[in-house]
Amino acid sequence: MSDERMKNLLRAVKSILLAAGWFGVASVLSPSPAWALPAQTAGAIPLSWWLSPLSAVAALLVAYGFYRWMMKQPAGNETMVRIAGYVREGAHAYLRRQYSVVGKIFIGLAILLGVLAVLGIQNPFVPISFLTGGFFSGLCGYLGM
Repeated sequence: MSDERMKNLLRAVKSILLAAGWFGVASVLSPSPAWALPAQTAGAIPLSWWLSPLSAVAALLVAYGFYRWMMKQPAGNETMVRIAGYVREGAHAYLRRQYSVVGKIFIGLAILLGVLAVLGIQNPFVPISFLTGGFFSGLCGYLGM
């Protein structure tokens, strides 16, 4: 990767960090030394960077606790079980229909972004990010339904 492309990438990262409020982190991403970070910040990870992953793990543990509690509850009477079966069947039919339409658009856009990345018009990480985001969005929709 050329120095100019690396400088542009660092500028973009700095802009994103500034927009997200990471002023202290963005200040060390100066494009002047090409891609190298200053020596005093090379091994330091700010405490605030640990908050998101730790919060995500805590949220998953709480969700797992709720899931276990819910699974221990009685299913209800026969009518409630029958209605729940209809709701489950309808939810699966809805997801099948939605994913078949959205999947075609998703594949088309992923191919387009991939071609743009190969041609150098788009950053090569964009198609990867798009695929990752789309996959996890679909997974969340399925698990949530």
